[in-house]
Amino acid sequence: LTERDIVESAPMKNDLLVTKVTEKQLVDAIKNSSKKTMNNKNGKPGLLHVSGMTYKIDTQGNLLHMTIGDNNIDINNPSNKQYTACYDTFVAKKDGEYTELVPQFPVQNFTYDKDQTAIEYLKDEDEISVINDNRLQIVKPLNILV
Repeated sequence: LTERDIVESAPMKNDLLVTKVTEKQLVDAIKNSSKKTMNNKNGKPGLLHVSGMTYKIDTQGNLLHMTIGDNNIDINNPSNKQYTACYDTFVAKKDGEYTELVPQFPVQNFTYDKDQTAIEYLKDEDEISVINDNRLQIVKPLNILV
């Protein structure tokens, strides 16, 4: 793994922000981006990978199950419970691909070089392990014959 690999893995130089998001915003963002991504030959806008949250979709992009922390979320009737979230400004763009995540609450902005932070962290690591934490699962829909 080289510094160039890290820089090329996320070529956009977006800043980070911290804000509150509602459970409903998160559910809507996952539902809409999953549906669009799984039904677009180019795979855009892309599936969101969220720390502390897991979800399951089918190959058509339908949201089947979602948890935040240890809590099962009612995906058909999400609440307005608020969570603190940190994401980059690309995700927060008003005319972007994840409009559900445009901040609706006060925002703290951070100029932050994600590439350099990753490079510095990895310099001290002898080995890197990639672990499938099942944060995102894609399953085939069931075909029920009547």
